[in-house]
Amino acid sequence: GAASARIRFYDYSNSNHNDWLLSPAVTATNADSIILSFDRAYRPYSTSATFADSLDVMISTDCGTTFTSIWKAGGVGLASTTGTTTSAFTPTAAQWANLRFDVKSVVGNAPSFLVALRAVNKFGNNLYLDNINIYTVENGRRDARVSQIIDPAGKLCVRSLTPRVQITNLGKDTLKTVKVMYRFVSAAANVLDSVTYNGSLPIGSSATVTLKA
Repeated sequence: GAASARIRFYDYSNSNHNDWLLSPAVTATNADSIILSFDRAYRPYSTSATFADSLDVMISTDCGTTFTSIWKAGGVGLASTTGTTTSAFTPTAAQWANLRFDVKSVVGNAPSFLVALRAVNKFGNNLYLDNINIYTVENGRRDARVSQIIDPAGKLCVRSLTPRVQITNLGKDTLKTVKVMYRFVSAAANVLDSVTYNGSLPIGSSATVTLKA
């Protein structure tokens, strides 16, 4: 875009000063995944630790009383492009890097959370942040997939076989019925068919389904 957040470390001589960018509270109820992503641009002033500005990405589930760090980098480790520069850094389009995290394991079952980006000044070079996105993903209540082809396996040593697949329940309810669509392709035929699993498949569990040969 045409604008971004900038921390002017280059002419910011108050070493070790902290600058915080805080999100509003984000609702996490029923979320199966919580995705945080943003772009950063930074080119170090030098490789010396003396000028190693840093960025700490943190999560709070108690309205900002405490924070858990999920990613931290400084100096060369924070860089989004190669080399150093003793001039004030302004990035080109090619000098940005994207970071993406699934923070569900940190948020846990908390009803809401905050995201904090904390920058620590070492009088190095400018840091830019843009396209900060936070969103939740809720899996479908009924969801299944073919998680493995059991037969035929990778190596077929006999001419006759019973085709079988494994299905896995990825949803939030016990599955009673799952329809499996499949296609057999050979020199003689191209056949689309289906079989139906009937039973009780708990959340996260798998079952073997025999296909019609």
